[in-house]
Amino acid sequence: MKEKDELIGKQFGNWTVLSYQGKDKNNKHIYLCKCNCKRKTERTVGRYELLNGRSNSCGCTRGQCFVKDLTGQKFGKLTVIKKYGHRNNKITWLCKCDCGNDYITTGELLKQGQTKSCGCIKRTNKYIFKNYYIIGITEKGERFYFDIEDFKKVNQYTWYVKPDDYIEATDKNGNTVSLHRLVMDAKKNETVDHKNHGVNDNRKRNLRKCTVSQNQMNKKKQKNNTSGVVGVSWFPTRNRWVARISANKKRIVLGYFKNFDDAVKVRKEAEDIYHGEFAYKNNDDIRFKKVVK
Repeated sequence: MKEKDELIGKQFGNWTVLSYQGKDKNNKHIYLCKCNCKRKTERTVGRYELLNGRSNSCGCTRGQCFVKDLTGQKFGKLTVIKKYGHRNNKITWLCKCDCGNDYITTGELLKQGQTKSCGCIKRTNKYIFKNYYIIGITEKGERFYFDIEDFKKVNQYTWYVKPDDYIEATDKNGNTVSLHRLVMDAKKNETVDHKNHGVNDNRKRNLRKCTVSQNQMNKKKQKNNTSGVVGVSWFPTRNRWVARISANKKRIVLGYFKNFDDAVKVRKEAEDIYHGEFAYKNNDDIRFKKVVK
């Protein structure tokens, strides 16, 4: 068999090589390949990319392909029986709990140790009752806050803190439950905003239903923000500070300023005009550390 044909029929990642297609404009050998995902995408791929693993799928591997098979593995009291399906672009697994119950959850929650049983394990959250609110404590000692009136619904789950500090739990069907959405009875198409940016503070005084656009208005400073103020940045081409704001799906340039304080002032005035009650409070960008009595 000629060297150019030796790859036909072989599999490289999720690609199966169908035929040799000659050379591309760069004089490189290319092959028609078919991806083994649900889309069955066909595409020409270079010989070098196939052999060196630089191309292993149509792009589906960023989502649901090449997931490590967890079948037979045990996580806490759960033994993985088989792959079950997909939920929110994540693989779900059917598990058998030591108590005999079947349970469906994601591989992510299993590997992170967030899900260890079907729910039969005694809940690990502790609660401290105050006058008007409750302090919840995870098994890792992390604190979160909610109103006393929500205790009955909150106590149905075991809560944990995600890497982004949001408070979440998993129901018996393996679905993710967010604390702020639970206490606000939010529907799928509704967005819930944390007023003070402290996502561990889930008292109703700190929550409000809003649109996606309104939620973005109250978005905290990004990690790449160097000015310390949302909407104000240095514009080197003009050697000025520029103030911007987004409203009605448009990016509005408020002006260019030699003085930083002038740019901040204009930005703050624009927040009151365009964002109203959802105006971002630059001085409030702190995690909720203690509850105000």
